[in-house]
Amino acid sequence: MKNLINVLVADDHIMIRNGIHSMLDDQSEISVQLHEAENGAQVLDTISKYRFDIIILDVKMPKTNGISVIKTLKERRNGTPVIALCSSDEAGFIKQAIRGGVRGVILKSSGTEELVKAIKTVSSGETYYSNEIAQMILSTGVRRRNRAVMQDSLTRREWQILDMLTNEMSTMEIADKLGISARTVEGHRKNLKEKLNVKTTVGLVKYALESGYYDGI
Repeated sequence: MKNLINVLVADDHIMIRNGIHSMLDDQSEISVQLHEAENGAQVLDTISKYRFDIIILDVKMPKTNGISVIKTLKERRNGTPVIALCSSDEAGFIKQAIRGGVRGVILKSSGTEELVKAIKTVSSGETYYSNEIAQMILSTGVRRRNRAVMQDSLTRREWQILDMLTNEMSTMEIADKLGISARTVEGHRKNLKEKLNVKTTVGLVKYALESGYYDGI
């Protein structure tokens, strides 16, 4: 029997809330109990009375927006994980949400598969960024040069490859650029993942953001 996940969906547009309801109704992968709020003030009032496993939170709402809600949750030491719900043109809000400590970020245009994946990932204690969000961060971020904020164990070559990976260069492109073999690049990539304790490009983005090496979007 699947565990029931109590989810609070907060968005000021009823069509978005209804859409999430529709996508999660009769889901075979997860069992979800949905509750609703239409603005930030309602979110804060509701979570003061009831316990939730996840909050799916529109970052841009009237009467206390999502960013303010995230800040208040942190001040209250409320550990309920938040999945930020954003539009593709809300880069500033996405940046603030990530820095505020949300556990996931997905676009409002996401489909059922992505929504379910985000809920499953966050409910298991992991962080989830949709592919679109990860690429947005990579393509518009400003890289910091203060390497002291990251681990000291990276070699000069690993720093070069890290820069290239965050610029979405493939193994062959990196090999051609540096004049080394693809196998050597893969070896450096493996070492980077081990040293930074990440498994995917999304994990690399998360580490770079949280470490301060990558200034984000």
